[in-house]
Amino acid sequence: MMGKTQPHPSGMPMHFKKYLGVALLLLIVVFTVQNATVVTVRFLFWDLSLSRALMIFFVFAAGVLVGLVARRA
Repeated sequence: MMGKTQPHPSGMPMHFKKYLGVALLLLIVVFTVQNATVVTVRFLFWDLSLSRALMIFFVFAAGVLVGLVARRA
């Protein structure tokens, strides 16, 4: 049985998930490096400076939370 990948109970080879995870991690790293520019968000009397990648992540996370709350209501 040398050289054969054992199937996972879900039907996918075990290495497929590892490769998919590494590919997603590389995409996240490339996205972060390309969006490392600092941006300033102004809202009423607050000024917040952070990297564009972090801002996109926080907006995405806020959208997920709003979606979860709206789904339960």
